[in-house]
Amino acid sequence: MSTPTGSASIPDLGTRSTRNGVVGALGAWGRFAVQFATVVTVARMLGPEQYGMAATVLIFTTLAEFLRTSGIVNAVIQRDDLTPERTATVHLVSSVIGASVAVCAASVYLALGGGIDLALGFALIIAATGVSAIPSALLTRELRTFPLVAGELVAALLSCALAVALASTGAGGASLVWQSAAYATLTAVFVLIAGRRPRAVRAPLREVRAYLRFGGHSAVTQGSRFAAQNSDRMLLTITTTGAEAGLYVQASQLVALPIAQVTGPLHRVVLPAMSRLTADTRAFRACFRAAASVISLTLLPVFAALGVVAEPLILTLFGPEWSGSVALFRVLVVNGIGAALIFLSSWVFVATGRARTQSRITLATAAVTVAAVCAGALFGSAGIAVGLAAATTASVIPTFVIARRGTGLRLGDLIRPLGPGAAVAAIVAAAAWTATVLSPGPSYVTLLSGGGAAASAYLLGVAAVPSARRRVRTLISHTRSRHAGSRTRTEADA
Repeated sequence: MSTPTGSASIPDLGTRSTRNGVVGALGAWGRFAVQFATVVTVARMLGPEQYGMAATVLIFTTLAEFLRTSGIVNAVIQRDDLTPERTATVHLVSSVIGASVAVCAASVYLALGGGIDLALGFALIIAATGVSAIPSALLTRELRTFPLVAGELVAALLSCALAVALASTGAGGASLVWQSAAYATLTAVFVLIAGRRPRAVRAPLREVRAYLRFGGHSAVTQGSRFAAQNSDRMLLTITTTGAEAGLYVQASQLVALPIAQVTGPLHRVVLPAMSRLTADTRAFRACFRAAASVISLTLLPVFAALGVVAEPLILTLFGPEWSGSVALFRVLVVNGIGAALIFLSSWVFVATGRARTQSRITLATAAVTVAAVCAGALFGSAGIAVGLAAATTASVIPTFVIARRGTGLRLGDLIRPLGPGAAVAAIVAAAAWTATVLSPGPSYVTLLSGGGAAASAYLLGVAAVPSARRRVRTLISHTRSRHAGSRTRTEADA
């Protein structure tokens, strides 16, 4: 395994990682609030028909994820042989790939009959991501979270304001495309200003072959994941109406938002930390369990509450015409939990430098997902949601079993951290359900009652479940004290 070096000791690394994680989480949840408000506002303005057509077109914009989380980017974070010259070379490669993919995506969209304005928007999203990918990776590698968080938060505020303004003037679905384009462009500007843009003389391509091989294997992984994650939307455009697609896309976006706010900050902290701990099996396992605990204690209770209050939530925020997405949302919550757990295995693959193995397992699971979605399409959007959730859930354990080979990880390192979160989630769900049953009336009254009960139950649940209480105490200790890592290491391993 490649073992990047760092000047920080393991206790200091734990403290720095935790602090950066907290900063990232605060920024992510601030961004979530802004983006969620925008989703609600724009969805109300457009209605299911236009929203479904526009959001389905935005499949093109997910190509930017190839660059934002590409193998070259992960190699910059993970490898220990990075030099300024090699960084300059991979930055150029990333920028050229971004420009090339942007031109190809815009050309395909135009060939399918799309307009030049949206084609330009798609191209801008992808090209901007390609330019900012390596500078962002350098900030992540150095655990410098604040510049990324601040830039993304400001970009979210400005781009969401643009989306609402465009939607209010009758721009329709184009408002969503230009929101994404503005966000990608502004984020790139902030990263290039605040980050470390590579300035050294570029190294020859032969010196970065390992990075490019890593990127090639990762491209297979990303392509497979792209096909699996977007097969449901592609099928919807073929087999259903725009309104039905709108209901499905809205439900899937509601599920995706909490996942992004948790796994995004974690990725920037866990991946560089695990990459530095590959030679220390005990510390590597502790880091993995800590990440699994954070996902468990955040996403499981949140999804439990959202599943219970889904109907009053959607009726209150979006209106009666969106009621058809309630059942879809509840099914897709299951898919969201499985997808979040698969993130854990992906970090193990990347941290240990096994992009080739990851590409193979992702290709296999993507084939299963596409097959399940195609089978579900026979029963409409509900069948597609069930097929997607079943395939994702079934992939969690096999993916982890393959990822753990040679790392010292055990199946219990994945299963045990889920227990506290599941216990708290059960308490939250029970409290939210009881509150909604006891408060019939307008949807907003039911939502406030159920949401308030869920929040209170979460705090009580964390306090009542010993392992959950211990994990939260460890997090607070790491955040408050520079030397907390040495004091809480034993607790993290417990």
